Amino acid sequence: MHNDFSRRQFLTRLGIGALAATGAAALAACGKGGGAAPTACTDPTGGSKPQRDALKYVDNAADQAKRCDLCVLWVPGDGCGTCKIFNNTAVAPAGTCDSFAKKT
Repeated sequence: MHNDFSRRQFLTRLGIGALAATGAAALAACGKGGGAAPTACTDPTGGSKPQRDALKYVDNAADQAKRCDLCVLWVPGDGCGTCKIFNNTAVAPAGTCDSFAKKT
């Protein structure tokens, strides 16, 4: 059996390996919000992170009628506000969660 590689074979296999590694890294990043940076209003301190996850809090509401700043639980602040249900930790005005209750 002949185990010597030519330079061309070596470079070909190196390129294929690099493509495979890049593809694997791209697949691993899927679903993790790759390009979106967290807002300054995200403050999961005070034990509210499990609550945020359970109530599916997001910084940008898909339904603009259910934004945090339109919710009865919203407490306005400078730029960010706080939410009574998340132990008064910072939330984005454009955020939302499953506990949205419209102000009347």
